[in-house]
Amino acid sequence: MTTLAATAFMGNKLLPIEQATVSVASAPMLYGLSIYTVLMVRYDPKTGRRLIFRMPEHWQRLQQSARIMDFGNFLETWSYD
Repeated sequence: MTTLAATAFMGNKLLPIEQATVSVASAPMLYGLSIYTVLMVRYDPKTGRRLIFRMPEHWQRLQQSARIMDFGNFLETWSYD
């Protein structure tokens, strides 16, 4: 069974998933425009930290994909820090 996240990032803000909508006439719907990545995250119970495998490399690929797709707003709003 699939579990949805509680929030979605839309219009430069986090919204409850129930309020997230996409127009059927939008480019992502019509042409499948998106960026997809998967991160391997491990929780360390001793330190209480989440460890992300090769995060700098993932971040660089995500930035490059955003440039290629001309998702300029992403590059201006999000940072690795």
